[in-house]
Formats: sequence, structure tokens, C-alpha cells
Amino acid sequence: MKRFTLLAAFTAMAFMAQAQWKIGPKAYFGVVAQAPGHFSIMPMQDNRLYDIRYIGSSFVTSAGFMMYNDVGPIFLQAELMGSAYRNEFLMSGYKNLSDATQLMQESYLILEIPVNAGIKIDDFKLGLGPVMEFLLDADSDWSRLSDYRNRIRPMDFSFQFMAGYNIGVLHIDIK
Repeated sequence: MKRFTLLAAFTAMAFMAQAQWKIGPKAYFGVVAQAPGHFSIMPMQDNRLYDIRYIGSSFVTSAGFMMYNDVGPIFLQAELMGSAYRNEFLMSGYKNLSDATQLMQESYLILEIPVNAGIKIDDFKLGLGPVMEFLLDADSDWSRLSDYRNRIRPMDFSFQFMAGYNIGVLHIDIK
């Protein structure tokens, strides 16, 4: 099913590319909305309770290219973006690490391909569409732990809603 979805998305993008597209650079700045939290884990191997606190994330920074086309009251928008962000956790008392609190970080570099379609009214636009994400690089302090298993998928698929406003060639979008 994933292969079919990927093939359909690329085929649709190929058909859309035949229209009069406006192509240009795009950059955006995002915020991870996850609130700081606290949880405890107890691995089966040693029956010891470990305290983990999620303290936050860096801002998401992205750069790439955008293609945009007006087709009457409908717009089509496709992007190719490289995005980077980092998550931070505090962990205390895990096995070989000292009982002092450790700062654990995980960093990601992702290639995102969002494709949106929607309605454009004057300079306002509302749209939705699929997003394909490919993991380019991941670096995690958790990999130092012997029992850690990385379950990050190399490819992921999601869906997004967007609202935006055009000022000439400048597109301001909230996704």
C-alpha cells in the first residue's frame, strides 16, 4: 500500500508539473507543540526505576523549494524541504551511567515532501494534503544505552491542513 501511495503521489506531481508553475526558494520556522512531561521506566532486566523528563525541543528550521500554481479558484502547492530539529530529555540513574542527571539529546534531519491543494479566495488560501517524510540522519544519545532499540522509521507518511496568505510572490503559510 505504501508503494502504491508513493507511486500515485509522484505520478500526480508529474502531471501537475506540466502546468504553469511558479518555482522558488522557501524557508520556514516551526515549533514543536509537545509540552514538557515526566515519566518513569522500569526495564525488565534490572527492576530499577528510572526517571525521564522531556524538557523540550529546538525550533524546527527548514529550507528548500516550493512550486505553486493557481487553477481558477483552486491552488496546488508542492514543496521539497530539508528540516532539522532536536529533542532534549533529562534522565537519572540508568545502569552504568552515574546517578547524576544526564542530558540526553536526539537530533533529526528529515526530507519532507508536502503536497497541498485547496481553495484560494482573493489572497487567502485553505488547503490540505499528504506529507511524505524521509529520514536523512538521526543522532541519539539514547544509543549509548545497551537496552535501547531505535524504532525510528526511515520513511513516514502524514496529512496536513494549511491556511495561508499571499502578498505578491511572498507566501505566508500556517500548517
